[in-house]
Amino acid sequence: MAALGFLSASLGLQAIVGKRIGSEMNTTVVLTTTWVEIFNDPSLFALRSPSRDVRVAGVLGVFVGAFIARALLGAIGSGGTIAILCAFRAVQAVWWGIIPGPKS
Repeated sequence: MAALGFLSASLGLQAIVGKRIGSEMNTTVVLTTTWVEIFNDPSLFALRSPSRDVRVAGVLGVFVGAFIARALLGAIGSGGTIAILCAFRAVQAVWWGIIPGPKS
């Protein structure tokens, strides 16, 4: 139960940080919000729409990640799957520190 609590907190913190920095990627945390924002996009049927395309890519990423996670659960079990998740979070933390900030 503690691991589940930490996983939930991690997703919640990711959502809060995404909202505060104003990233287009922040809506991938909650799938329902993403669907609403996709269908409320004024350029929904345009050929090229960066805001819509980023959100659609996020939704596809969530689905692909869910399928991969389920396959991992079946292959290596929950402990190994959570270990892989922790490794991804560690890489994300290092990456966050390496990327330079905006130029003022």
